[in-house]
Amino acid sequence: MKKLIVKSTMMLLFSCLLCLGIQLPNTVKANEVNKYQSVMVQYLEAFKNYDIDTIVDISKDSRAVTKEEYKNMLMEFKYDPNQKLKSYEITGSRKIDNGEIFSVKTEFLNGAIYNMEFTVSYIDNKLMVSNMNRISIVNEGKYIPTPSFRTQVCTWDDELSQYIGDAVSFTRSSKFQYSSNTITLNFRQYATSGSRSLKVKYSVVDHWMWGDDIRASQWVYGQNPDSA
Repeated sequence: MKKLIVKSTMMLLFSCLLCLGIQLPNTVKANEVNKYQSVMVQYLEAFKNYDIDTIVDISKDSRAVTKEEYKNMLMEFKYDPNQKLKSYEITGSRKIDNGEIFSVKTEFLNGAIYNMEFTVSYIDNKLMVSNMNRISIVNEGKYIPTPSFRTQVCTWDDELSQYIGDAVSFTRSSKFQYSSNTITLNFRQYATSGSRSLKVKYSVVDHWMWGDDIRASQWVYGQNPDSA
């Protein structure tokens, strides 16, 4: 009888150790997931409340080099109802080196529904949200008109250098409002001497809080026969 008791006790102890060996890594993994998810939720809540300071503090956008540029860009969207995040749902995640990628279903005030992916990882020893990618469009939504001019004019006054081969220069402007019926682009060319030919490609871009969508693109040609 004693042998049976000892044997049963040893088997029970072994089973407990085995369970502990299996469960312990899962517990650690859950803690790691919560750490990344906590930052993800904080970021999404900040967008719902449009808390720009928090957004800038815990995220990076490749379109802005400095925090000041990031703040200014976010201010462009603050009073646009089409950029207002109404709700979100974290639908899944996957681990990567140094972080985690979250799949999020987002719904905006205008009815637009996008499936997004966000990366939460360490940047300069701090957990940050980056790489905001729209994976699919569930619903385009209905555009809510915002105040704008009927015709808008944007002028580039750039001194064009002489480029050889495929080299190009890029100039960007955000001096547009939504819902304009006409956009007029004025290109002014400066040259020191001789004739100059001009070839410009312009693109009208829908600049929204998590990306840029090209709506139209066109090549424009011109020639300046004399010095200007």
